[in-house]
Amino acid sequence: MMVYGTLKKGFRNHHLAAPYCLSIETVQFWGRLYDLPAHACPAIEFFRSGLKGSPDYNRDSRDFARILKTEKLMSRELFLERPAGDWDLLEGELITLKEGEVILPVLDELESCFVDERLCYDRVIIPVLTGKKDVSLAWAYQIRELPAEALRSTLPNWHPQIRK
Repeated sequence: MMVYGTLKKGFRNHHLAAPYCLSIETVQFWGRLYDLPAHACPAIEFFRSGLKGSPDYNRDSRDFARILKTEKLMSRELFLERPAGDWDLLEGELITLKEGEVILPVLDELESCFVDERLCYDRVIIPVLTGKKDVSLAWAYQIRELPAEALRSTLPNWHPQIRK
């Protein structure tokens, strides 16, 4: 799981994932970072995302394993130069989780996945670049519809006290 906001270590929702964390490492990815001041949380639009998650966590686990073996999202070339458009190289944390079938429903509920509300996120697969310059795939939460009050950030990391 790649996280970029309130689930990161030291932030207000990390306690939900902490008991399931096997490891945490800083990673990079291409996207657009926004601050949502009214909600005290961030939002992301990813440059490249793949499969959307579903409430069927067993299927998602099988699909993720299959995609890891075949997906073209794994190319290092994705990180060699800035993609066309106004994308930024951002930073997040790659959290390796145990008992995904237990924690993913909790995180999906936190991110309001699979509902039809205004501030909802979709769990999607994205490519991330590790500190060892390996490309890996991770689940991450992408905003479904960007609210009008969203503020674009030029910083590589989100922090609730930083406002543009």
